[in-house]
Amino acid sequence: TRPIATVFGSMPDAATVQFIGDDVDIWGLNQYDELSFGPLFDNWAKLPTAKPMFLSEYGADAFNSKDGKPDEAAQAVATKSLTNEIVAHSSQHPGGVCAGGLIFELADEWWKSGQPAVHDGVGAGQGAFGKVYPDKTFNEEWFGLVAYDGTQRAAFRAYAEIAVPSCAPSSVSSPGCGRAPAKTTSGERLKACGAFPSCTGKLGRCSPGPAEVVGSCIPDSKSTTPMT
Repeated sequence: TRPIATVFGSMPDAATVQFIGDDVDIWGLNQYDELSFGPLFDNWAKLPTAKPMFLSEYGADAFNSKDGKPDEAAQAVATKSLTNEIVAHSSQHPGGVCAGGLIFELADEWWKSGQPAVHDGVGAGQGAFGKVYPDKTFNEEWFGLVAYDGTQRAAFRAYAEIAVPSCAPSSVSSPGCGRAPAKTTSGERLKACGAFPSCTGKLGRCSPGPAEVVGSCIPDSKSTTPMT
């Protein structure tokens, strides 16, 4: 009675699709292709199945191993380019084959490379699912649209400004319809201290005052002692 999805990895071949048959209701593909998915959507349409697909994982990280430093601009460019392709091939449109996409990922994971307590700029090279813009390297600890402390990266805003396929031109002010997020947004991750410049680098909850002036950065909702 519940839809069944599979995350296959990259594109399955015709034999695999026919073998699985009706055992799944929707296919998930993990795909990293720098700035474009290329013929992925056309190739899916040629497979012997009427089942929909979605991008179960895609995106780019915010570290450039060529330069040895963060590169938020490149992450934002890739995020916008790839997401726009998903929207353009959405099943909301006639002939569209893509049910959507899950961008990787919301926040950085420091434990994935090198030392768990250090934000390592260590890349894993080209992976089984493709390559990442701009350096063709999976810098595993830098994929977050927000940093570890909740600070929004340029890719966060680039992603938020893309209208969902079902949005009509008259609804651009509705949530998810091309409206950029406010500086302070709802949700625990974006209440983190890093969302405010004077608290950057400190962990805990932010306590902004009037006009988004930071009053203190506190360890939890019950404490009133500023963090140091």
